[in-house]
Amino acid sequence: MDIKYGLYDADGVAMAGSSDLKVKIKRDADDFFFDFDDTTFKADTFTTLAATMAEIDATNAAGEYEQAVDVSGWDDGIYTIYINHSGSPKQNGSYETVIVDGADYSLAFMRLFQLQAYKLNITDATGAGALRNKADDGNVATGSITDDDTTTVRTKWAWV
Repeated sequence: MDIKYGLYDADGVAMAGSSDLKVKIKRDADDFFFDFDDTTFKADTFTTLAATMAEIDATNAAGEYEQAVDVSGWDDGIYTIYINHSGSPKQNGSYETVIVDGADYSLAFMRLFQLQAYKLNITDATGAGALRNKADDGNVATGSITDDDTTTVRTKWAWV
């Protein structure tokens, strides 16, 4: 999951080069916080409770920051992301995301749209399935659909 944040001053001017933008993550089920040092959730005794977000590209995306986090082993549930800029001007914010089967489901609406609107290729011989992108020049998900003459089974989609 890539946590992203745009940092702008009161006039809407991008604030490039900040080292004061931090992110914290709370697992709502037990109110434990993520330790960026050992990538575990804890009630206390953190090594790195808040990670410094990195600017994506000071030239082409000034003021846009991100922090990558591997959520593949996380429990299903709701997580709160807290963003804090301690520089001037001070800024704080938070939002919730949903993790299911080790994936960020804040993209769920987009995935539902893709399933409804985009082309699906199924290989007859193997049952391999590929959900194509809008331009039909790449896959957005893969899986399989098989039929044993009694039941047709679709595997869980692996999103690219």
